[in-house]
Amino acid sequence: METQFCEAEDFFAKNPTAPLYGGRFDLALFASLTNETPPCDQWLSTNTPGNPQASPGTTPNFGGYRNPDFDQACQSALSLLPGQPGHVENHLEAQEIFARDLPAIPLYYRLKLAVTRPDMCGFLIDPTADSEMWNIENFDYGPVCP
Repeated sequence: METQFCEAEDFFAKNPTAPLYGGRFDLALFASLTNETPPCDQWLSTNTPGNPQASPGTTPNFGGYRNPDFDQACQSALSLLPGQPGHVENHLEAQEIFARDLPAIPLYYRLKLAVTRPDMCGFLIDPTADSEMWNIENFDYGPVCP
């Protein structure tokens, strides 16, 4: 096996000659770029790099995984809000199909860190939020937090 290390800007470059977007790899190792939990939309067959039908803001399906049963379960899950009937069941079905096909092995997610003053209240890190300011309305200062 020949190991090749790439700078992030080259590795994730959005062009057909780049390792990931161009599909120029046999095996690639990188932190999951998704904020979605569970991240089924990343593996939809429409989300392959360069596909104009790809979901905006979604991490591309770099490996080109395609399974119509998975797509159907994932799309059904994504069409429902948490708490609606079928939301959890469809995500679980998509996860079962993914686990059976195993197009990728998710090893780790990108670590999310934040620092605040010691007297900061209401600051919480949510790994699925796009920003550390997701609950800014709860921020407060004081010697004792409620």
